[in-house]
Amino acid sequence: MIQEQELILLSFLQQFRSSFADKFFSILNHFDSVPYYLILLLILILVKPKTGLKVFCLFIASYYLGALLKDYFALPRPYHLNPELGLVKVGGYGFPSGAAQSAVIISNLIIRFFKNNWKWVVALSYFCLISVSRIYLGVHFFTDIIAGWFIGWILVTSLHSFFPLNHFDKEKSLLNSFKTYWIKDKKKAEFVRDEN
Repeated sequence: MIQEQELILLSFLQQFRSSFADKFFSILNHFDSVPYYLILLLILILVKPKTGLKVFCLFIASYYLGALLKDYFALPRPYHLNPELGLVKVGGYGFPSGAAQSAVIISNLIIRFFKNNWKWVVALSYFCLISVSRIYLGVHFFTDIIAGWFIGWILVTSLHSFFPLNHFDKEKSLLNSFKTYWIKDKKKAEFVRDEN
């Protein structure tokens, strides 16, 4: 069984744990939480409403597809088989990794929506750190992560095929819309006052 082989490898890797790495990767666990995704989506919707709504739908599809596959395969997490491997405890089955799906989605958004060349460093760092953290924390096997990458890639590709996100820069910000409306309204009020 492949999970038994992965378990041996994970047990070997756990020998190289350190207190700093434990704290660091435990913090990264918050990047796979509902509050984090809600804040991220809220900011995106405020900045670019149309894109934000599309990404919201993408996350919803990712969540339900992942949950459906988890229940279908019903495969355990590493710490279910060896409690010593789990630095954190999360609910549900392990395959596929929802965090890996989200890592693909968010990394792709970073690459598409920012012009600075540093976007590649940020996107790749986010993608790698989130993926590695799930293995380090003992909540996923390597196969869980790989499956999550594949599903995330399918979802992102599907979104770009049916609802292109290439015009991010051309989309008017919701905040800018409020600002423009407020300025126009203020100028109109001043014009009426001057006439009187």
